Amino acid sequence: MPGIAQAHGALKRSTPKAGASLDTIPRELRLEFSEQLELRLTKLVLAGSGGGIVALGTLTFGDNTRRVVLAAPTTELAPGRYEVRWQTAGADGHPTRGRFTFTIRPNAVRAAPPPPAMPPRTGAAGTTILKGDSLVGAATTGGSEQLAPDEASFFNERSLAYVVVRWLQYLAVFLVVGAFVFTRVVLARSVAPSDAAVSFVAAARDRALRIGADASVALIALQFARFLAQRTALQGSGDFAMEVAVADMLIGSPWGTGILLIVLGGGIASFGYRKMLASSGDALVPVAVALVAIAVGLGLSGHQAASPLGAPLAVGLNALHVLGTAGWLGTLALLVVTGLPIAAAEESFDHEQVAAILHVFSPVVLIAAAVAGATGVTLAAANVGSVPALWQSEYGRLLLVKLAVLSIVAGTGAYNWRRVLPALGAPVATRALRRSASVEAVVAILVVAVTSVLVATPTEAMR
Repeated sequence: MPGIAQAHGALKRSTPKAGASLDTIPRELRLEFSEQLELRLTKLVLAGSGGGIVALGTLTFGDNTRRVVLAAPTTELAPGRYEVRWQTAGADGHPTRGRFTFTIRPNAVRAAPPPPAMPPRTGAAGTTILKGDSLVGAATTGGSEQLAPDEASFFNERSLAYVVVRWLQYLAVFLVVGAFVFTRVVLARSVAPSDAAVSFVAAARDRALRIGADASVALIALQFARFLAQRTALQGSGDFAMEVAVADMLIGSPWGTGILLIVLGGGIASFGYRKMLASSGDALVPVAVALVAIAVGLGLSGHQAASPLGAPLAVGLNALHVLGTAGWLGTLALLVVTGLPIAAAEESFDHEQVAAILHVFSPVVLIAAAVAGATGVTLAAANVGSVPALWQSEYGRLLLVKLAVLSIVAGTGAYNWRRVLPALGAPVATRALRRSASVEAVVAILVVAVTSVLVATPTEAMR
């Protein structure tokens, strides 16, 4: 489908209208968008027929809504052709840009003064310095032009480098959450307290905690990479090149709040895991709070911040979805890279311990998968909007790809549950489990890769 049909923050209507020929001189520009905007990240530029930039006053919200932006020229407009260039970002941080033109006829009269505007929520500058000589190609809708992401900027949220950053971020989140579930639930409940010092259990626990601590640090580093990628995407290029202040990104939008929460959660999780690794304390509550902060931060810095369900509900559901998915796939990953290799390396190992761990592991990940599935269906229904959109929209098609790959993970897990788990207790069953669980974990990495693209794809609900 055309990119314009699924754009974030699409321009719905404007005053003056796109392509209008006016007999009255407008006193202000009024633009109405399809979603609520962040004023700090919104810019309007008015260019005259000679290419000069007309100074505009401070941007404000209008009509008591954050979907309408107003800006008044500081001087009366002369007859001629004008071009309005706009750039904005919604609560989810995704930038969109576009342009439209209008003409003021000769002998046009002054318009009546506009009604008082809604006071601005933030102090945002209403003008920006543009670079370059011409606008790049655009998709046209109703006389106005909205630039596709790859046309408006040399780098955007769907560029390969940005996708890789998000992919690594999700992998880190899975390991951070998986380390907690694997050590505090699976291992803790599968052995008696007197057996906790058994070499296999102790080694698996220490390795999992170390992975959780390192993944927490990596998650923090990835937020810096994500910030730089987002800033590059917001700055744009050509006629839409603009400077974006760090404060406007981090303080002026839920996206920034989400990034800060993830950094805070990653720091607390790293400290907690290292504290448990040193056996100097439990740190159960701080790490649990950190995981919730990370999950909420991911929702605030993604689609859910602008969801039709409303940000509080959508972000809460997304947090449960992240924790459920990470509790399922992240715990699986920790089992594959810690417990099973250690068991295979110990010739004198009692394979009944593997069976004991798997008998705890299975119901835990089933519950986590159920939470992930229930919340995922709810969020998908809100984002897709209709059943035909599953195959008619880019977002829907990517969602189907994700579900298809995820079904392989679920099928492998079902095989382990029905065929491998009952046979555990012998070396051959442990080896079979290691092979099938490894396949399940590798396919899960592909699920995360698809998700990294999906979260940057406009949803049907944003049309």
